[in-house]
Amino acid sequence: MPENLFLALTVGGIVLLIGGLTVVAVLDSRAADTIMPVPAPKRPTVGQLAKAHTFRFLTMVATWLLIFAAFVYHPEWIRDWLRLMTHSIEALADQLPEPWGSRFEVMLKEIGGIIWIQIATAIVLFRLMIWVPFHLWRLRRERKQRDLERGELLPRIQKR
Repeated sequence: MPENLFLALTVGGIVLLIGGLTVVAVLDSRAADTIMPVPAPKRPTVGQLAKAHTFRFLTMVATWLLIFAAFVYHPEWIRDWLRLMTHSIEALADQLPEPWGSRFEVMLKEIGGIIWIQIATAIVLFRLMIWVPFHLWRLRRERKQRDLERGELLPRIQKR
């Protein structure tokens, strides 16, 4: 079985490579008579990158502190979360064909993947809980600013 899988993956990779090279050759021959300028990539500034990574780092630290506090004060929350993740993994593994479902379940439950999945989902959920209200606030503020620039809010302000 593994030999057939390896052969199928190899043949598929070769076909994709040849097909991709053919498409590139056709595109190159069509583009030879017209030269299109390449747009400059819009990269984030150092300040934007610093803000993003600071947010990521602080939310990760805060999540670890919350996990530790839950471990000390409410261990039943961690137990319930672990059971939810275990049942979710089992449900997903049951949907996969037989040899792959078992492998998926063993990989995530027995080799230690479940603890990292729990921590990663906790971090993502914590980031969403912080991000959503601030994003909605920013959208509202930008909409008000845009309306002020257009002069749409002036009658409301003058009525007061």
